Amino acid sequence: MGVSSDEPQIKAGSSFPDCLVVFGTLLFIPAGSFRFWQGWVYITTSFVPGLLAFAYFYKHDPQIIERRMQFKEKVREQKRTWRSSISSG
Repeated sequence: MGVSSDEPQIKAGSSFPDCLVVFGTLLFIPAGSFRFWQGWVYITTSFVPGLLAFAYFYKHDPQIIERRMQFKEKVREQKRTWRSSISSG
């Protein structure tokens, strides 16, 4: 059973390096050097836990990654609050 590029796990895994490149660009271009150790610490503490969580769920519960990649929110009927009913007259 081959892995198609439409699988959510693959889409989530492929967006991770893109985010890493963007964060690295935003940190190291203003610093003017890759020798900005605080930037490396920030990237490590920000991305390593996310990568470890992704690897864990990819192995143990890939359906959770699929559910998290579905960006459709359930639209609920808006309720009129007391404050909005006063301001709208």
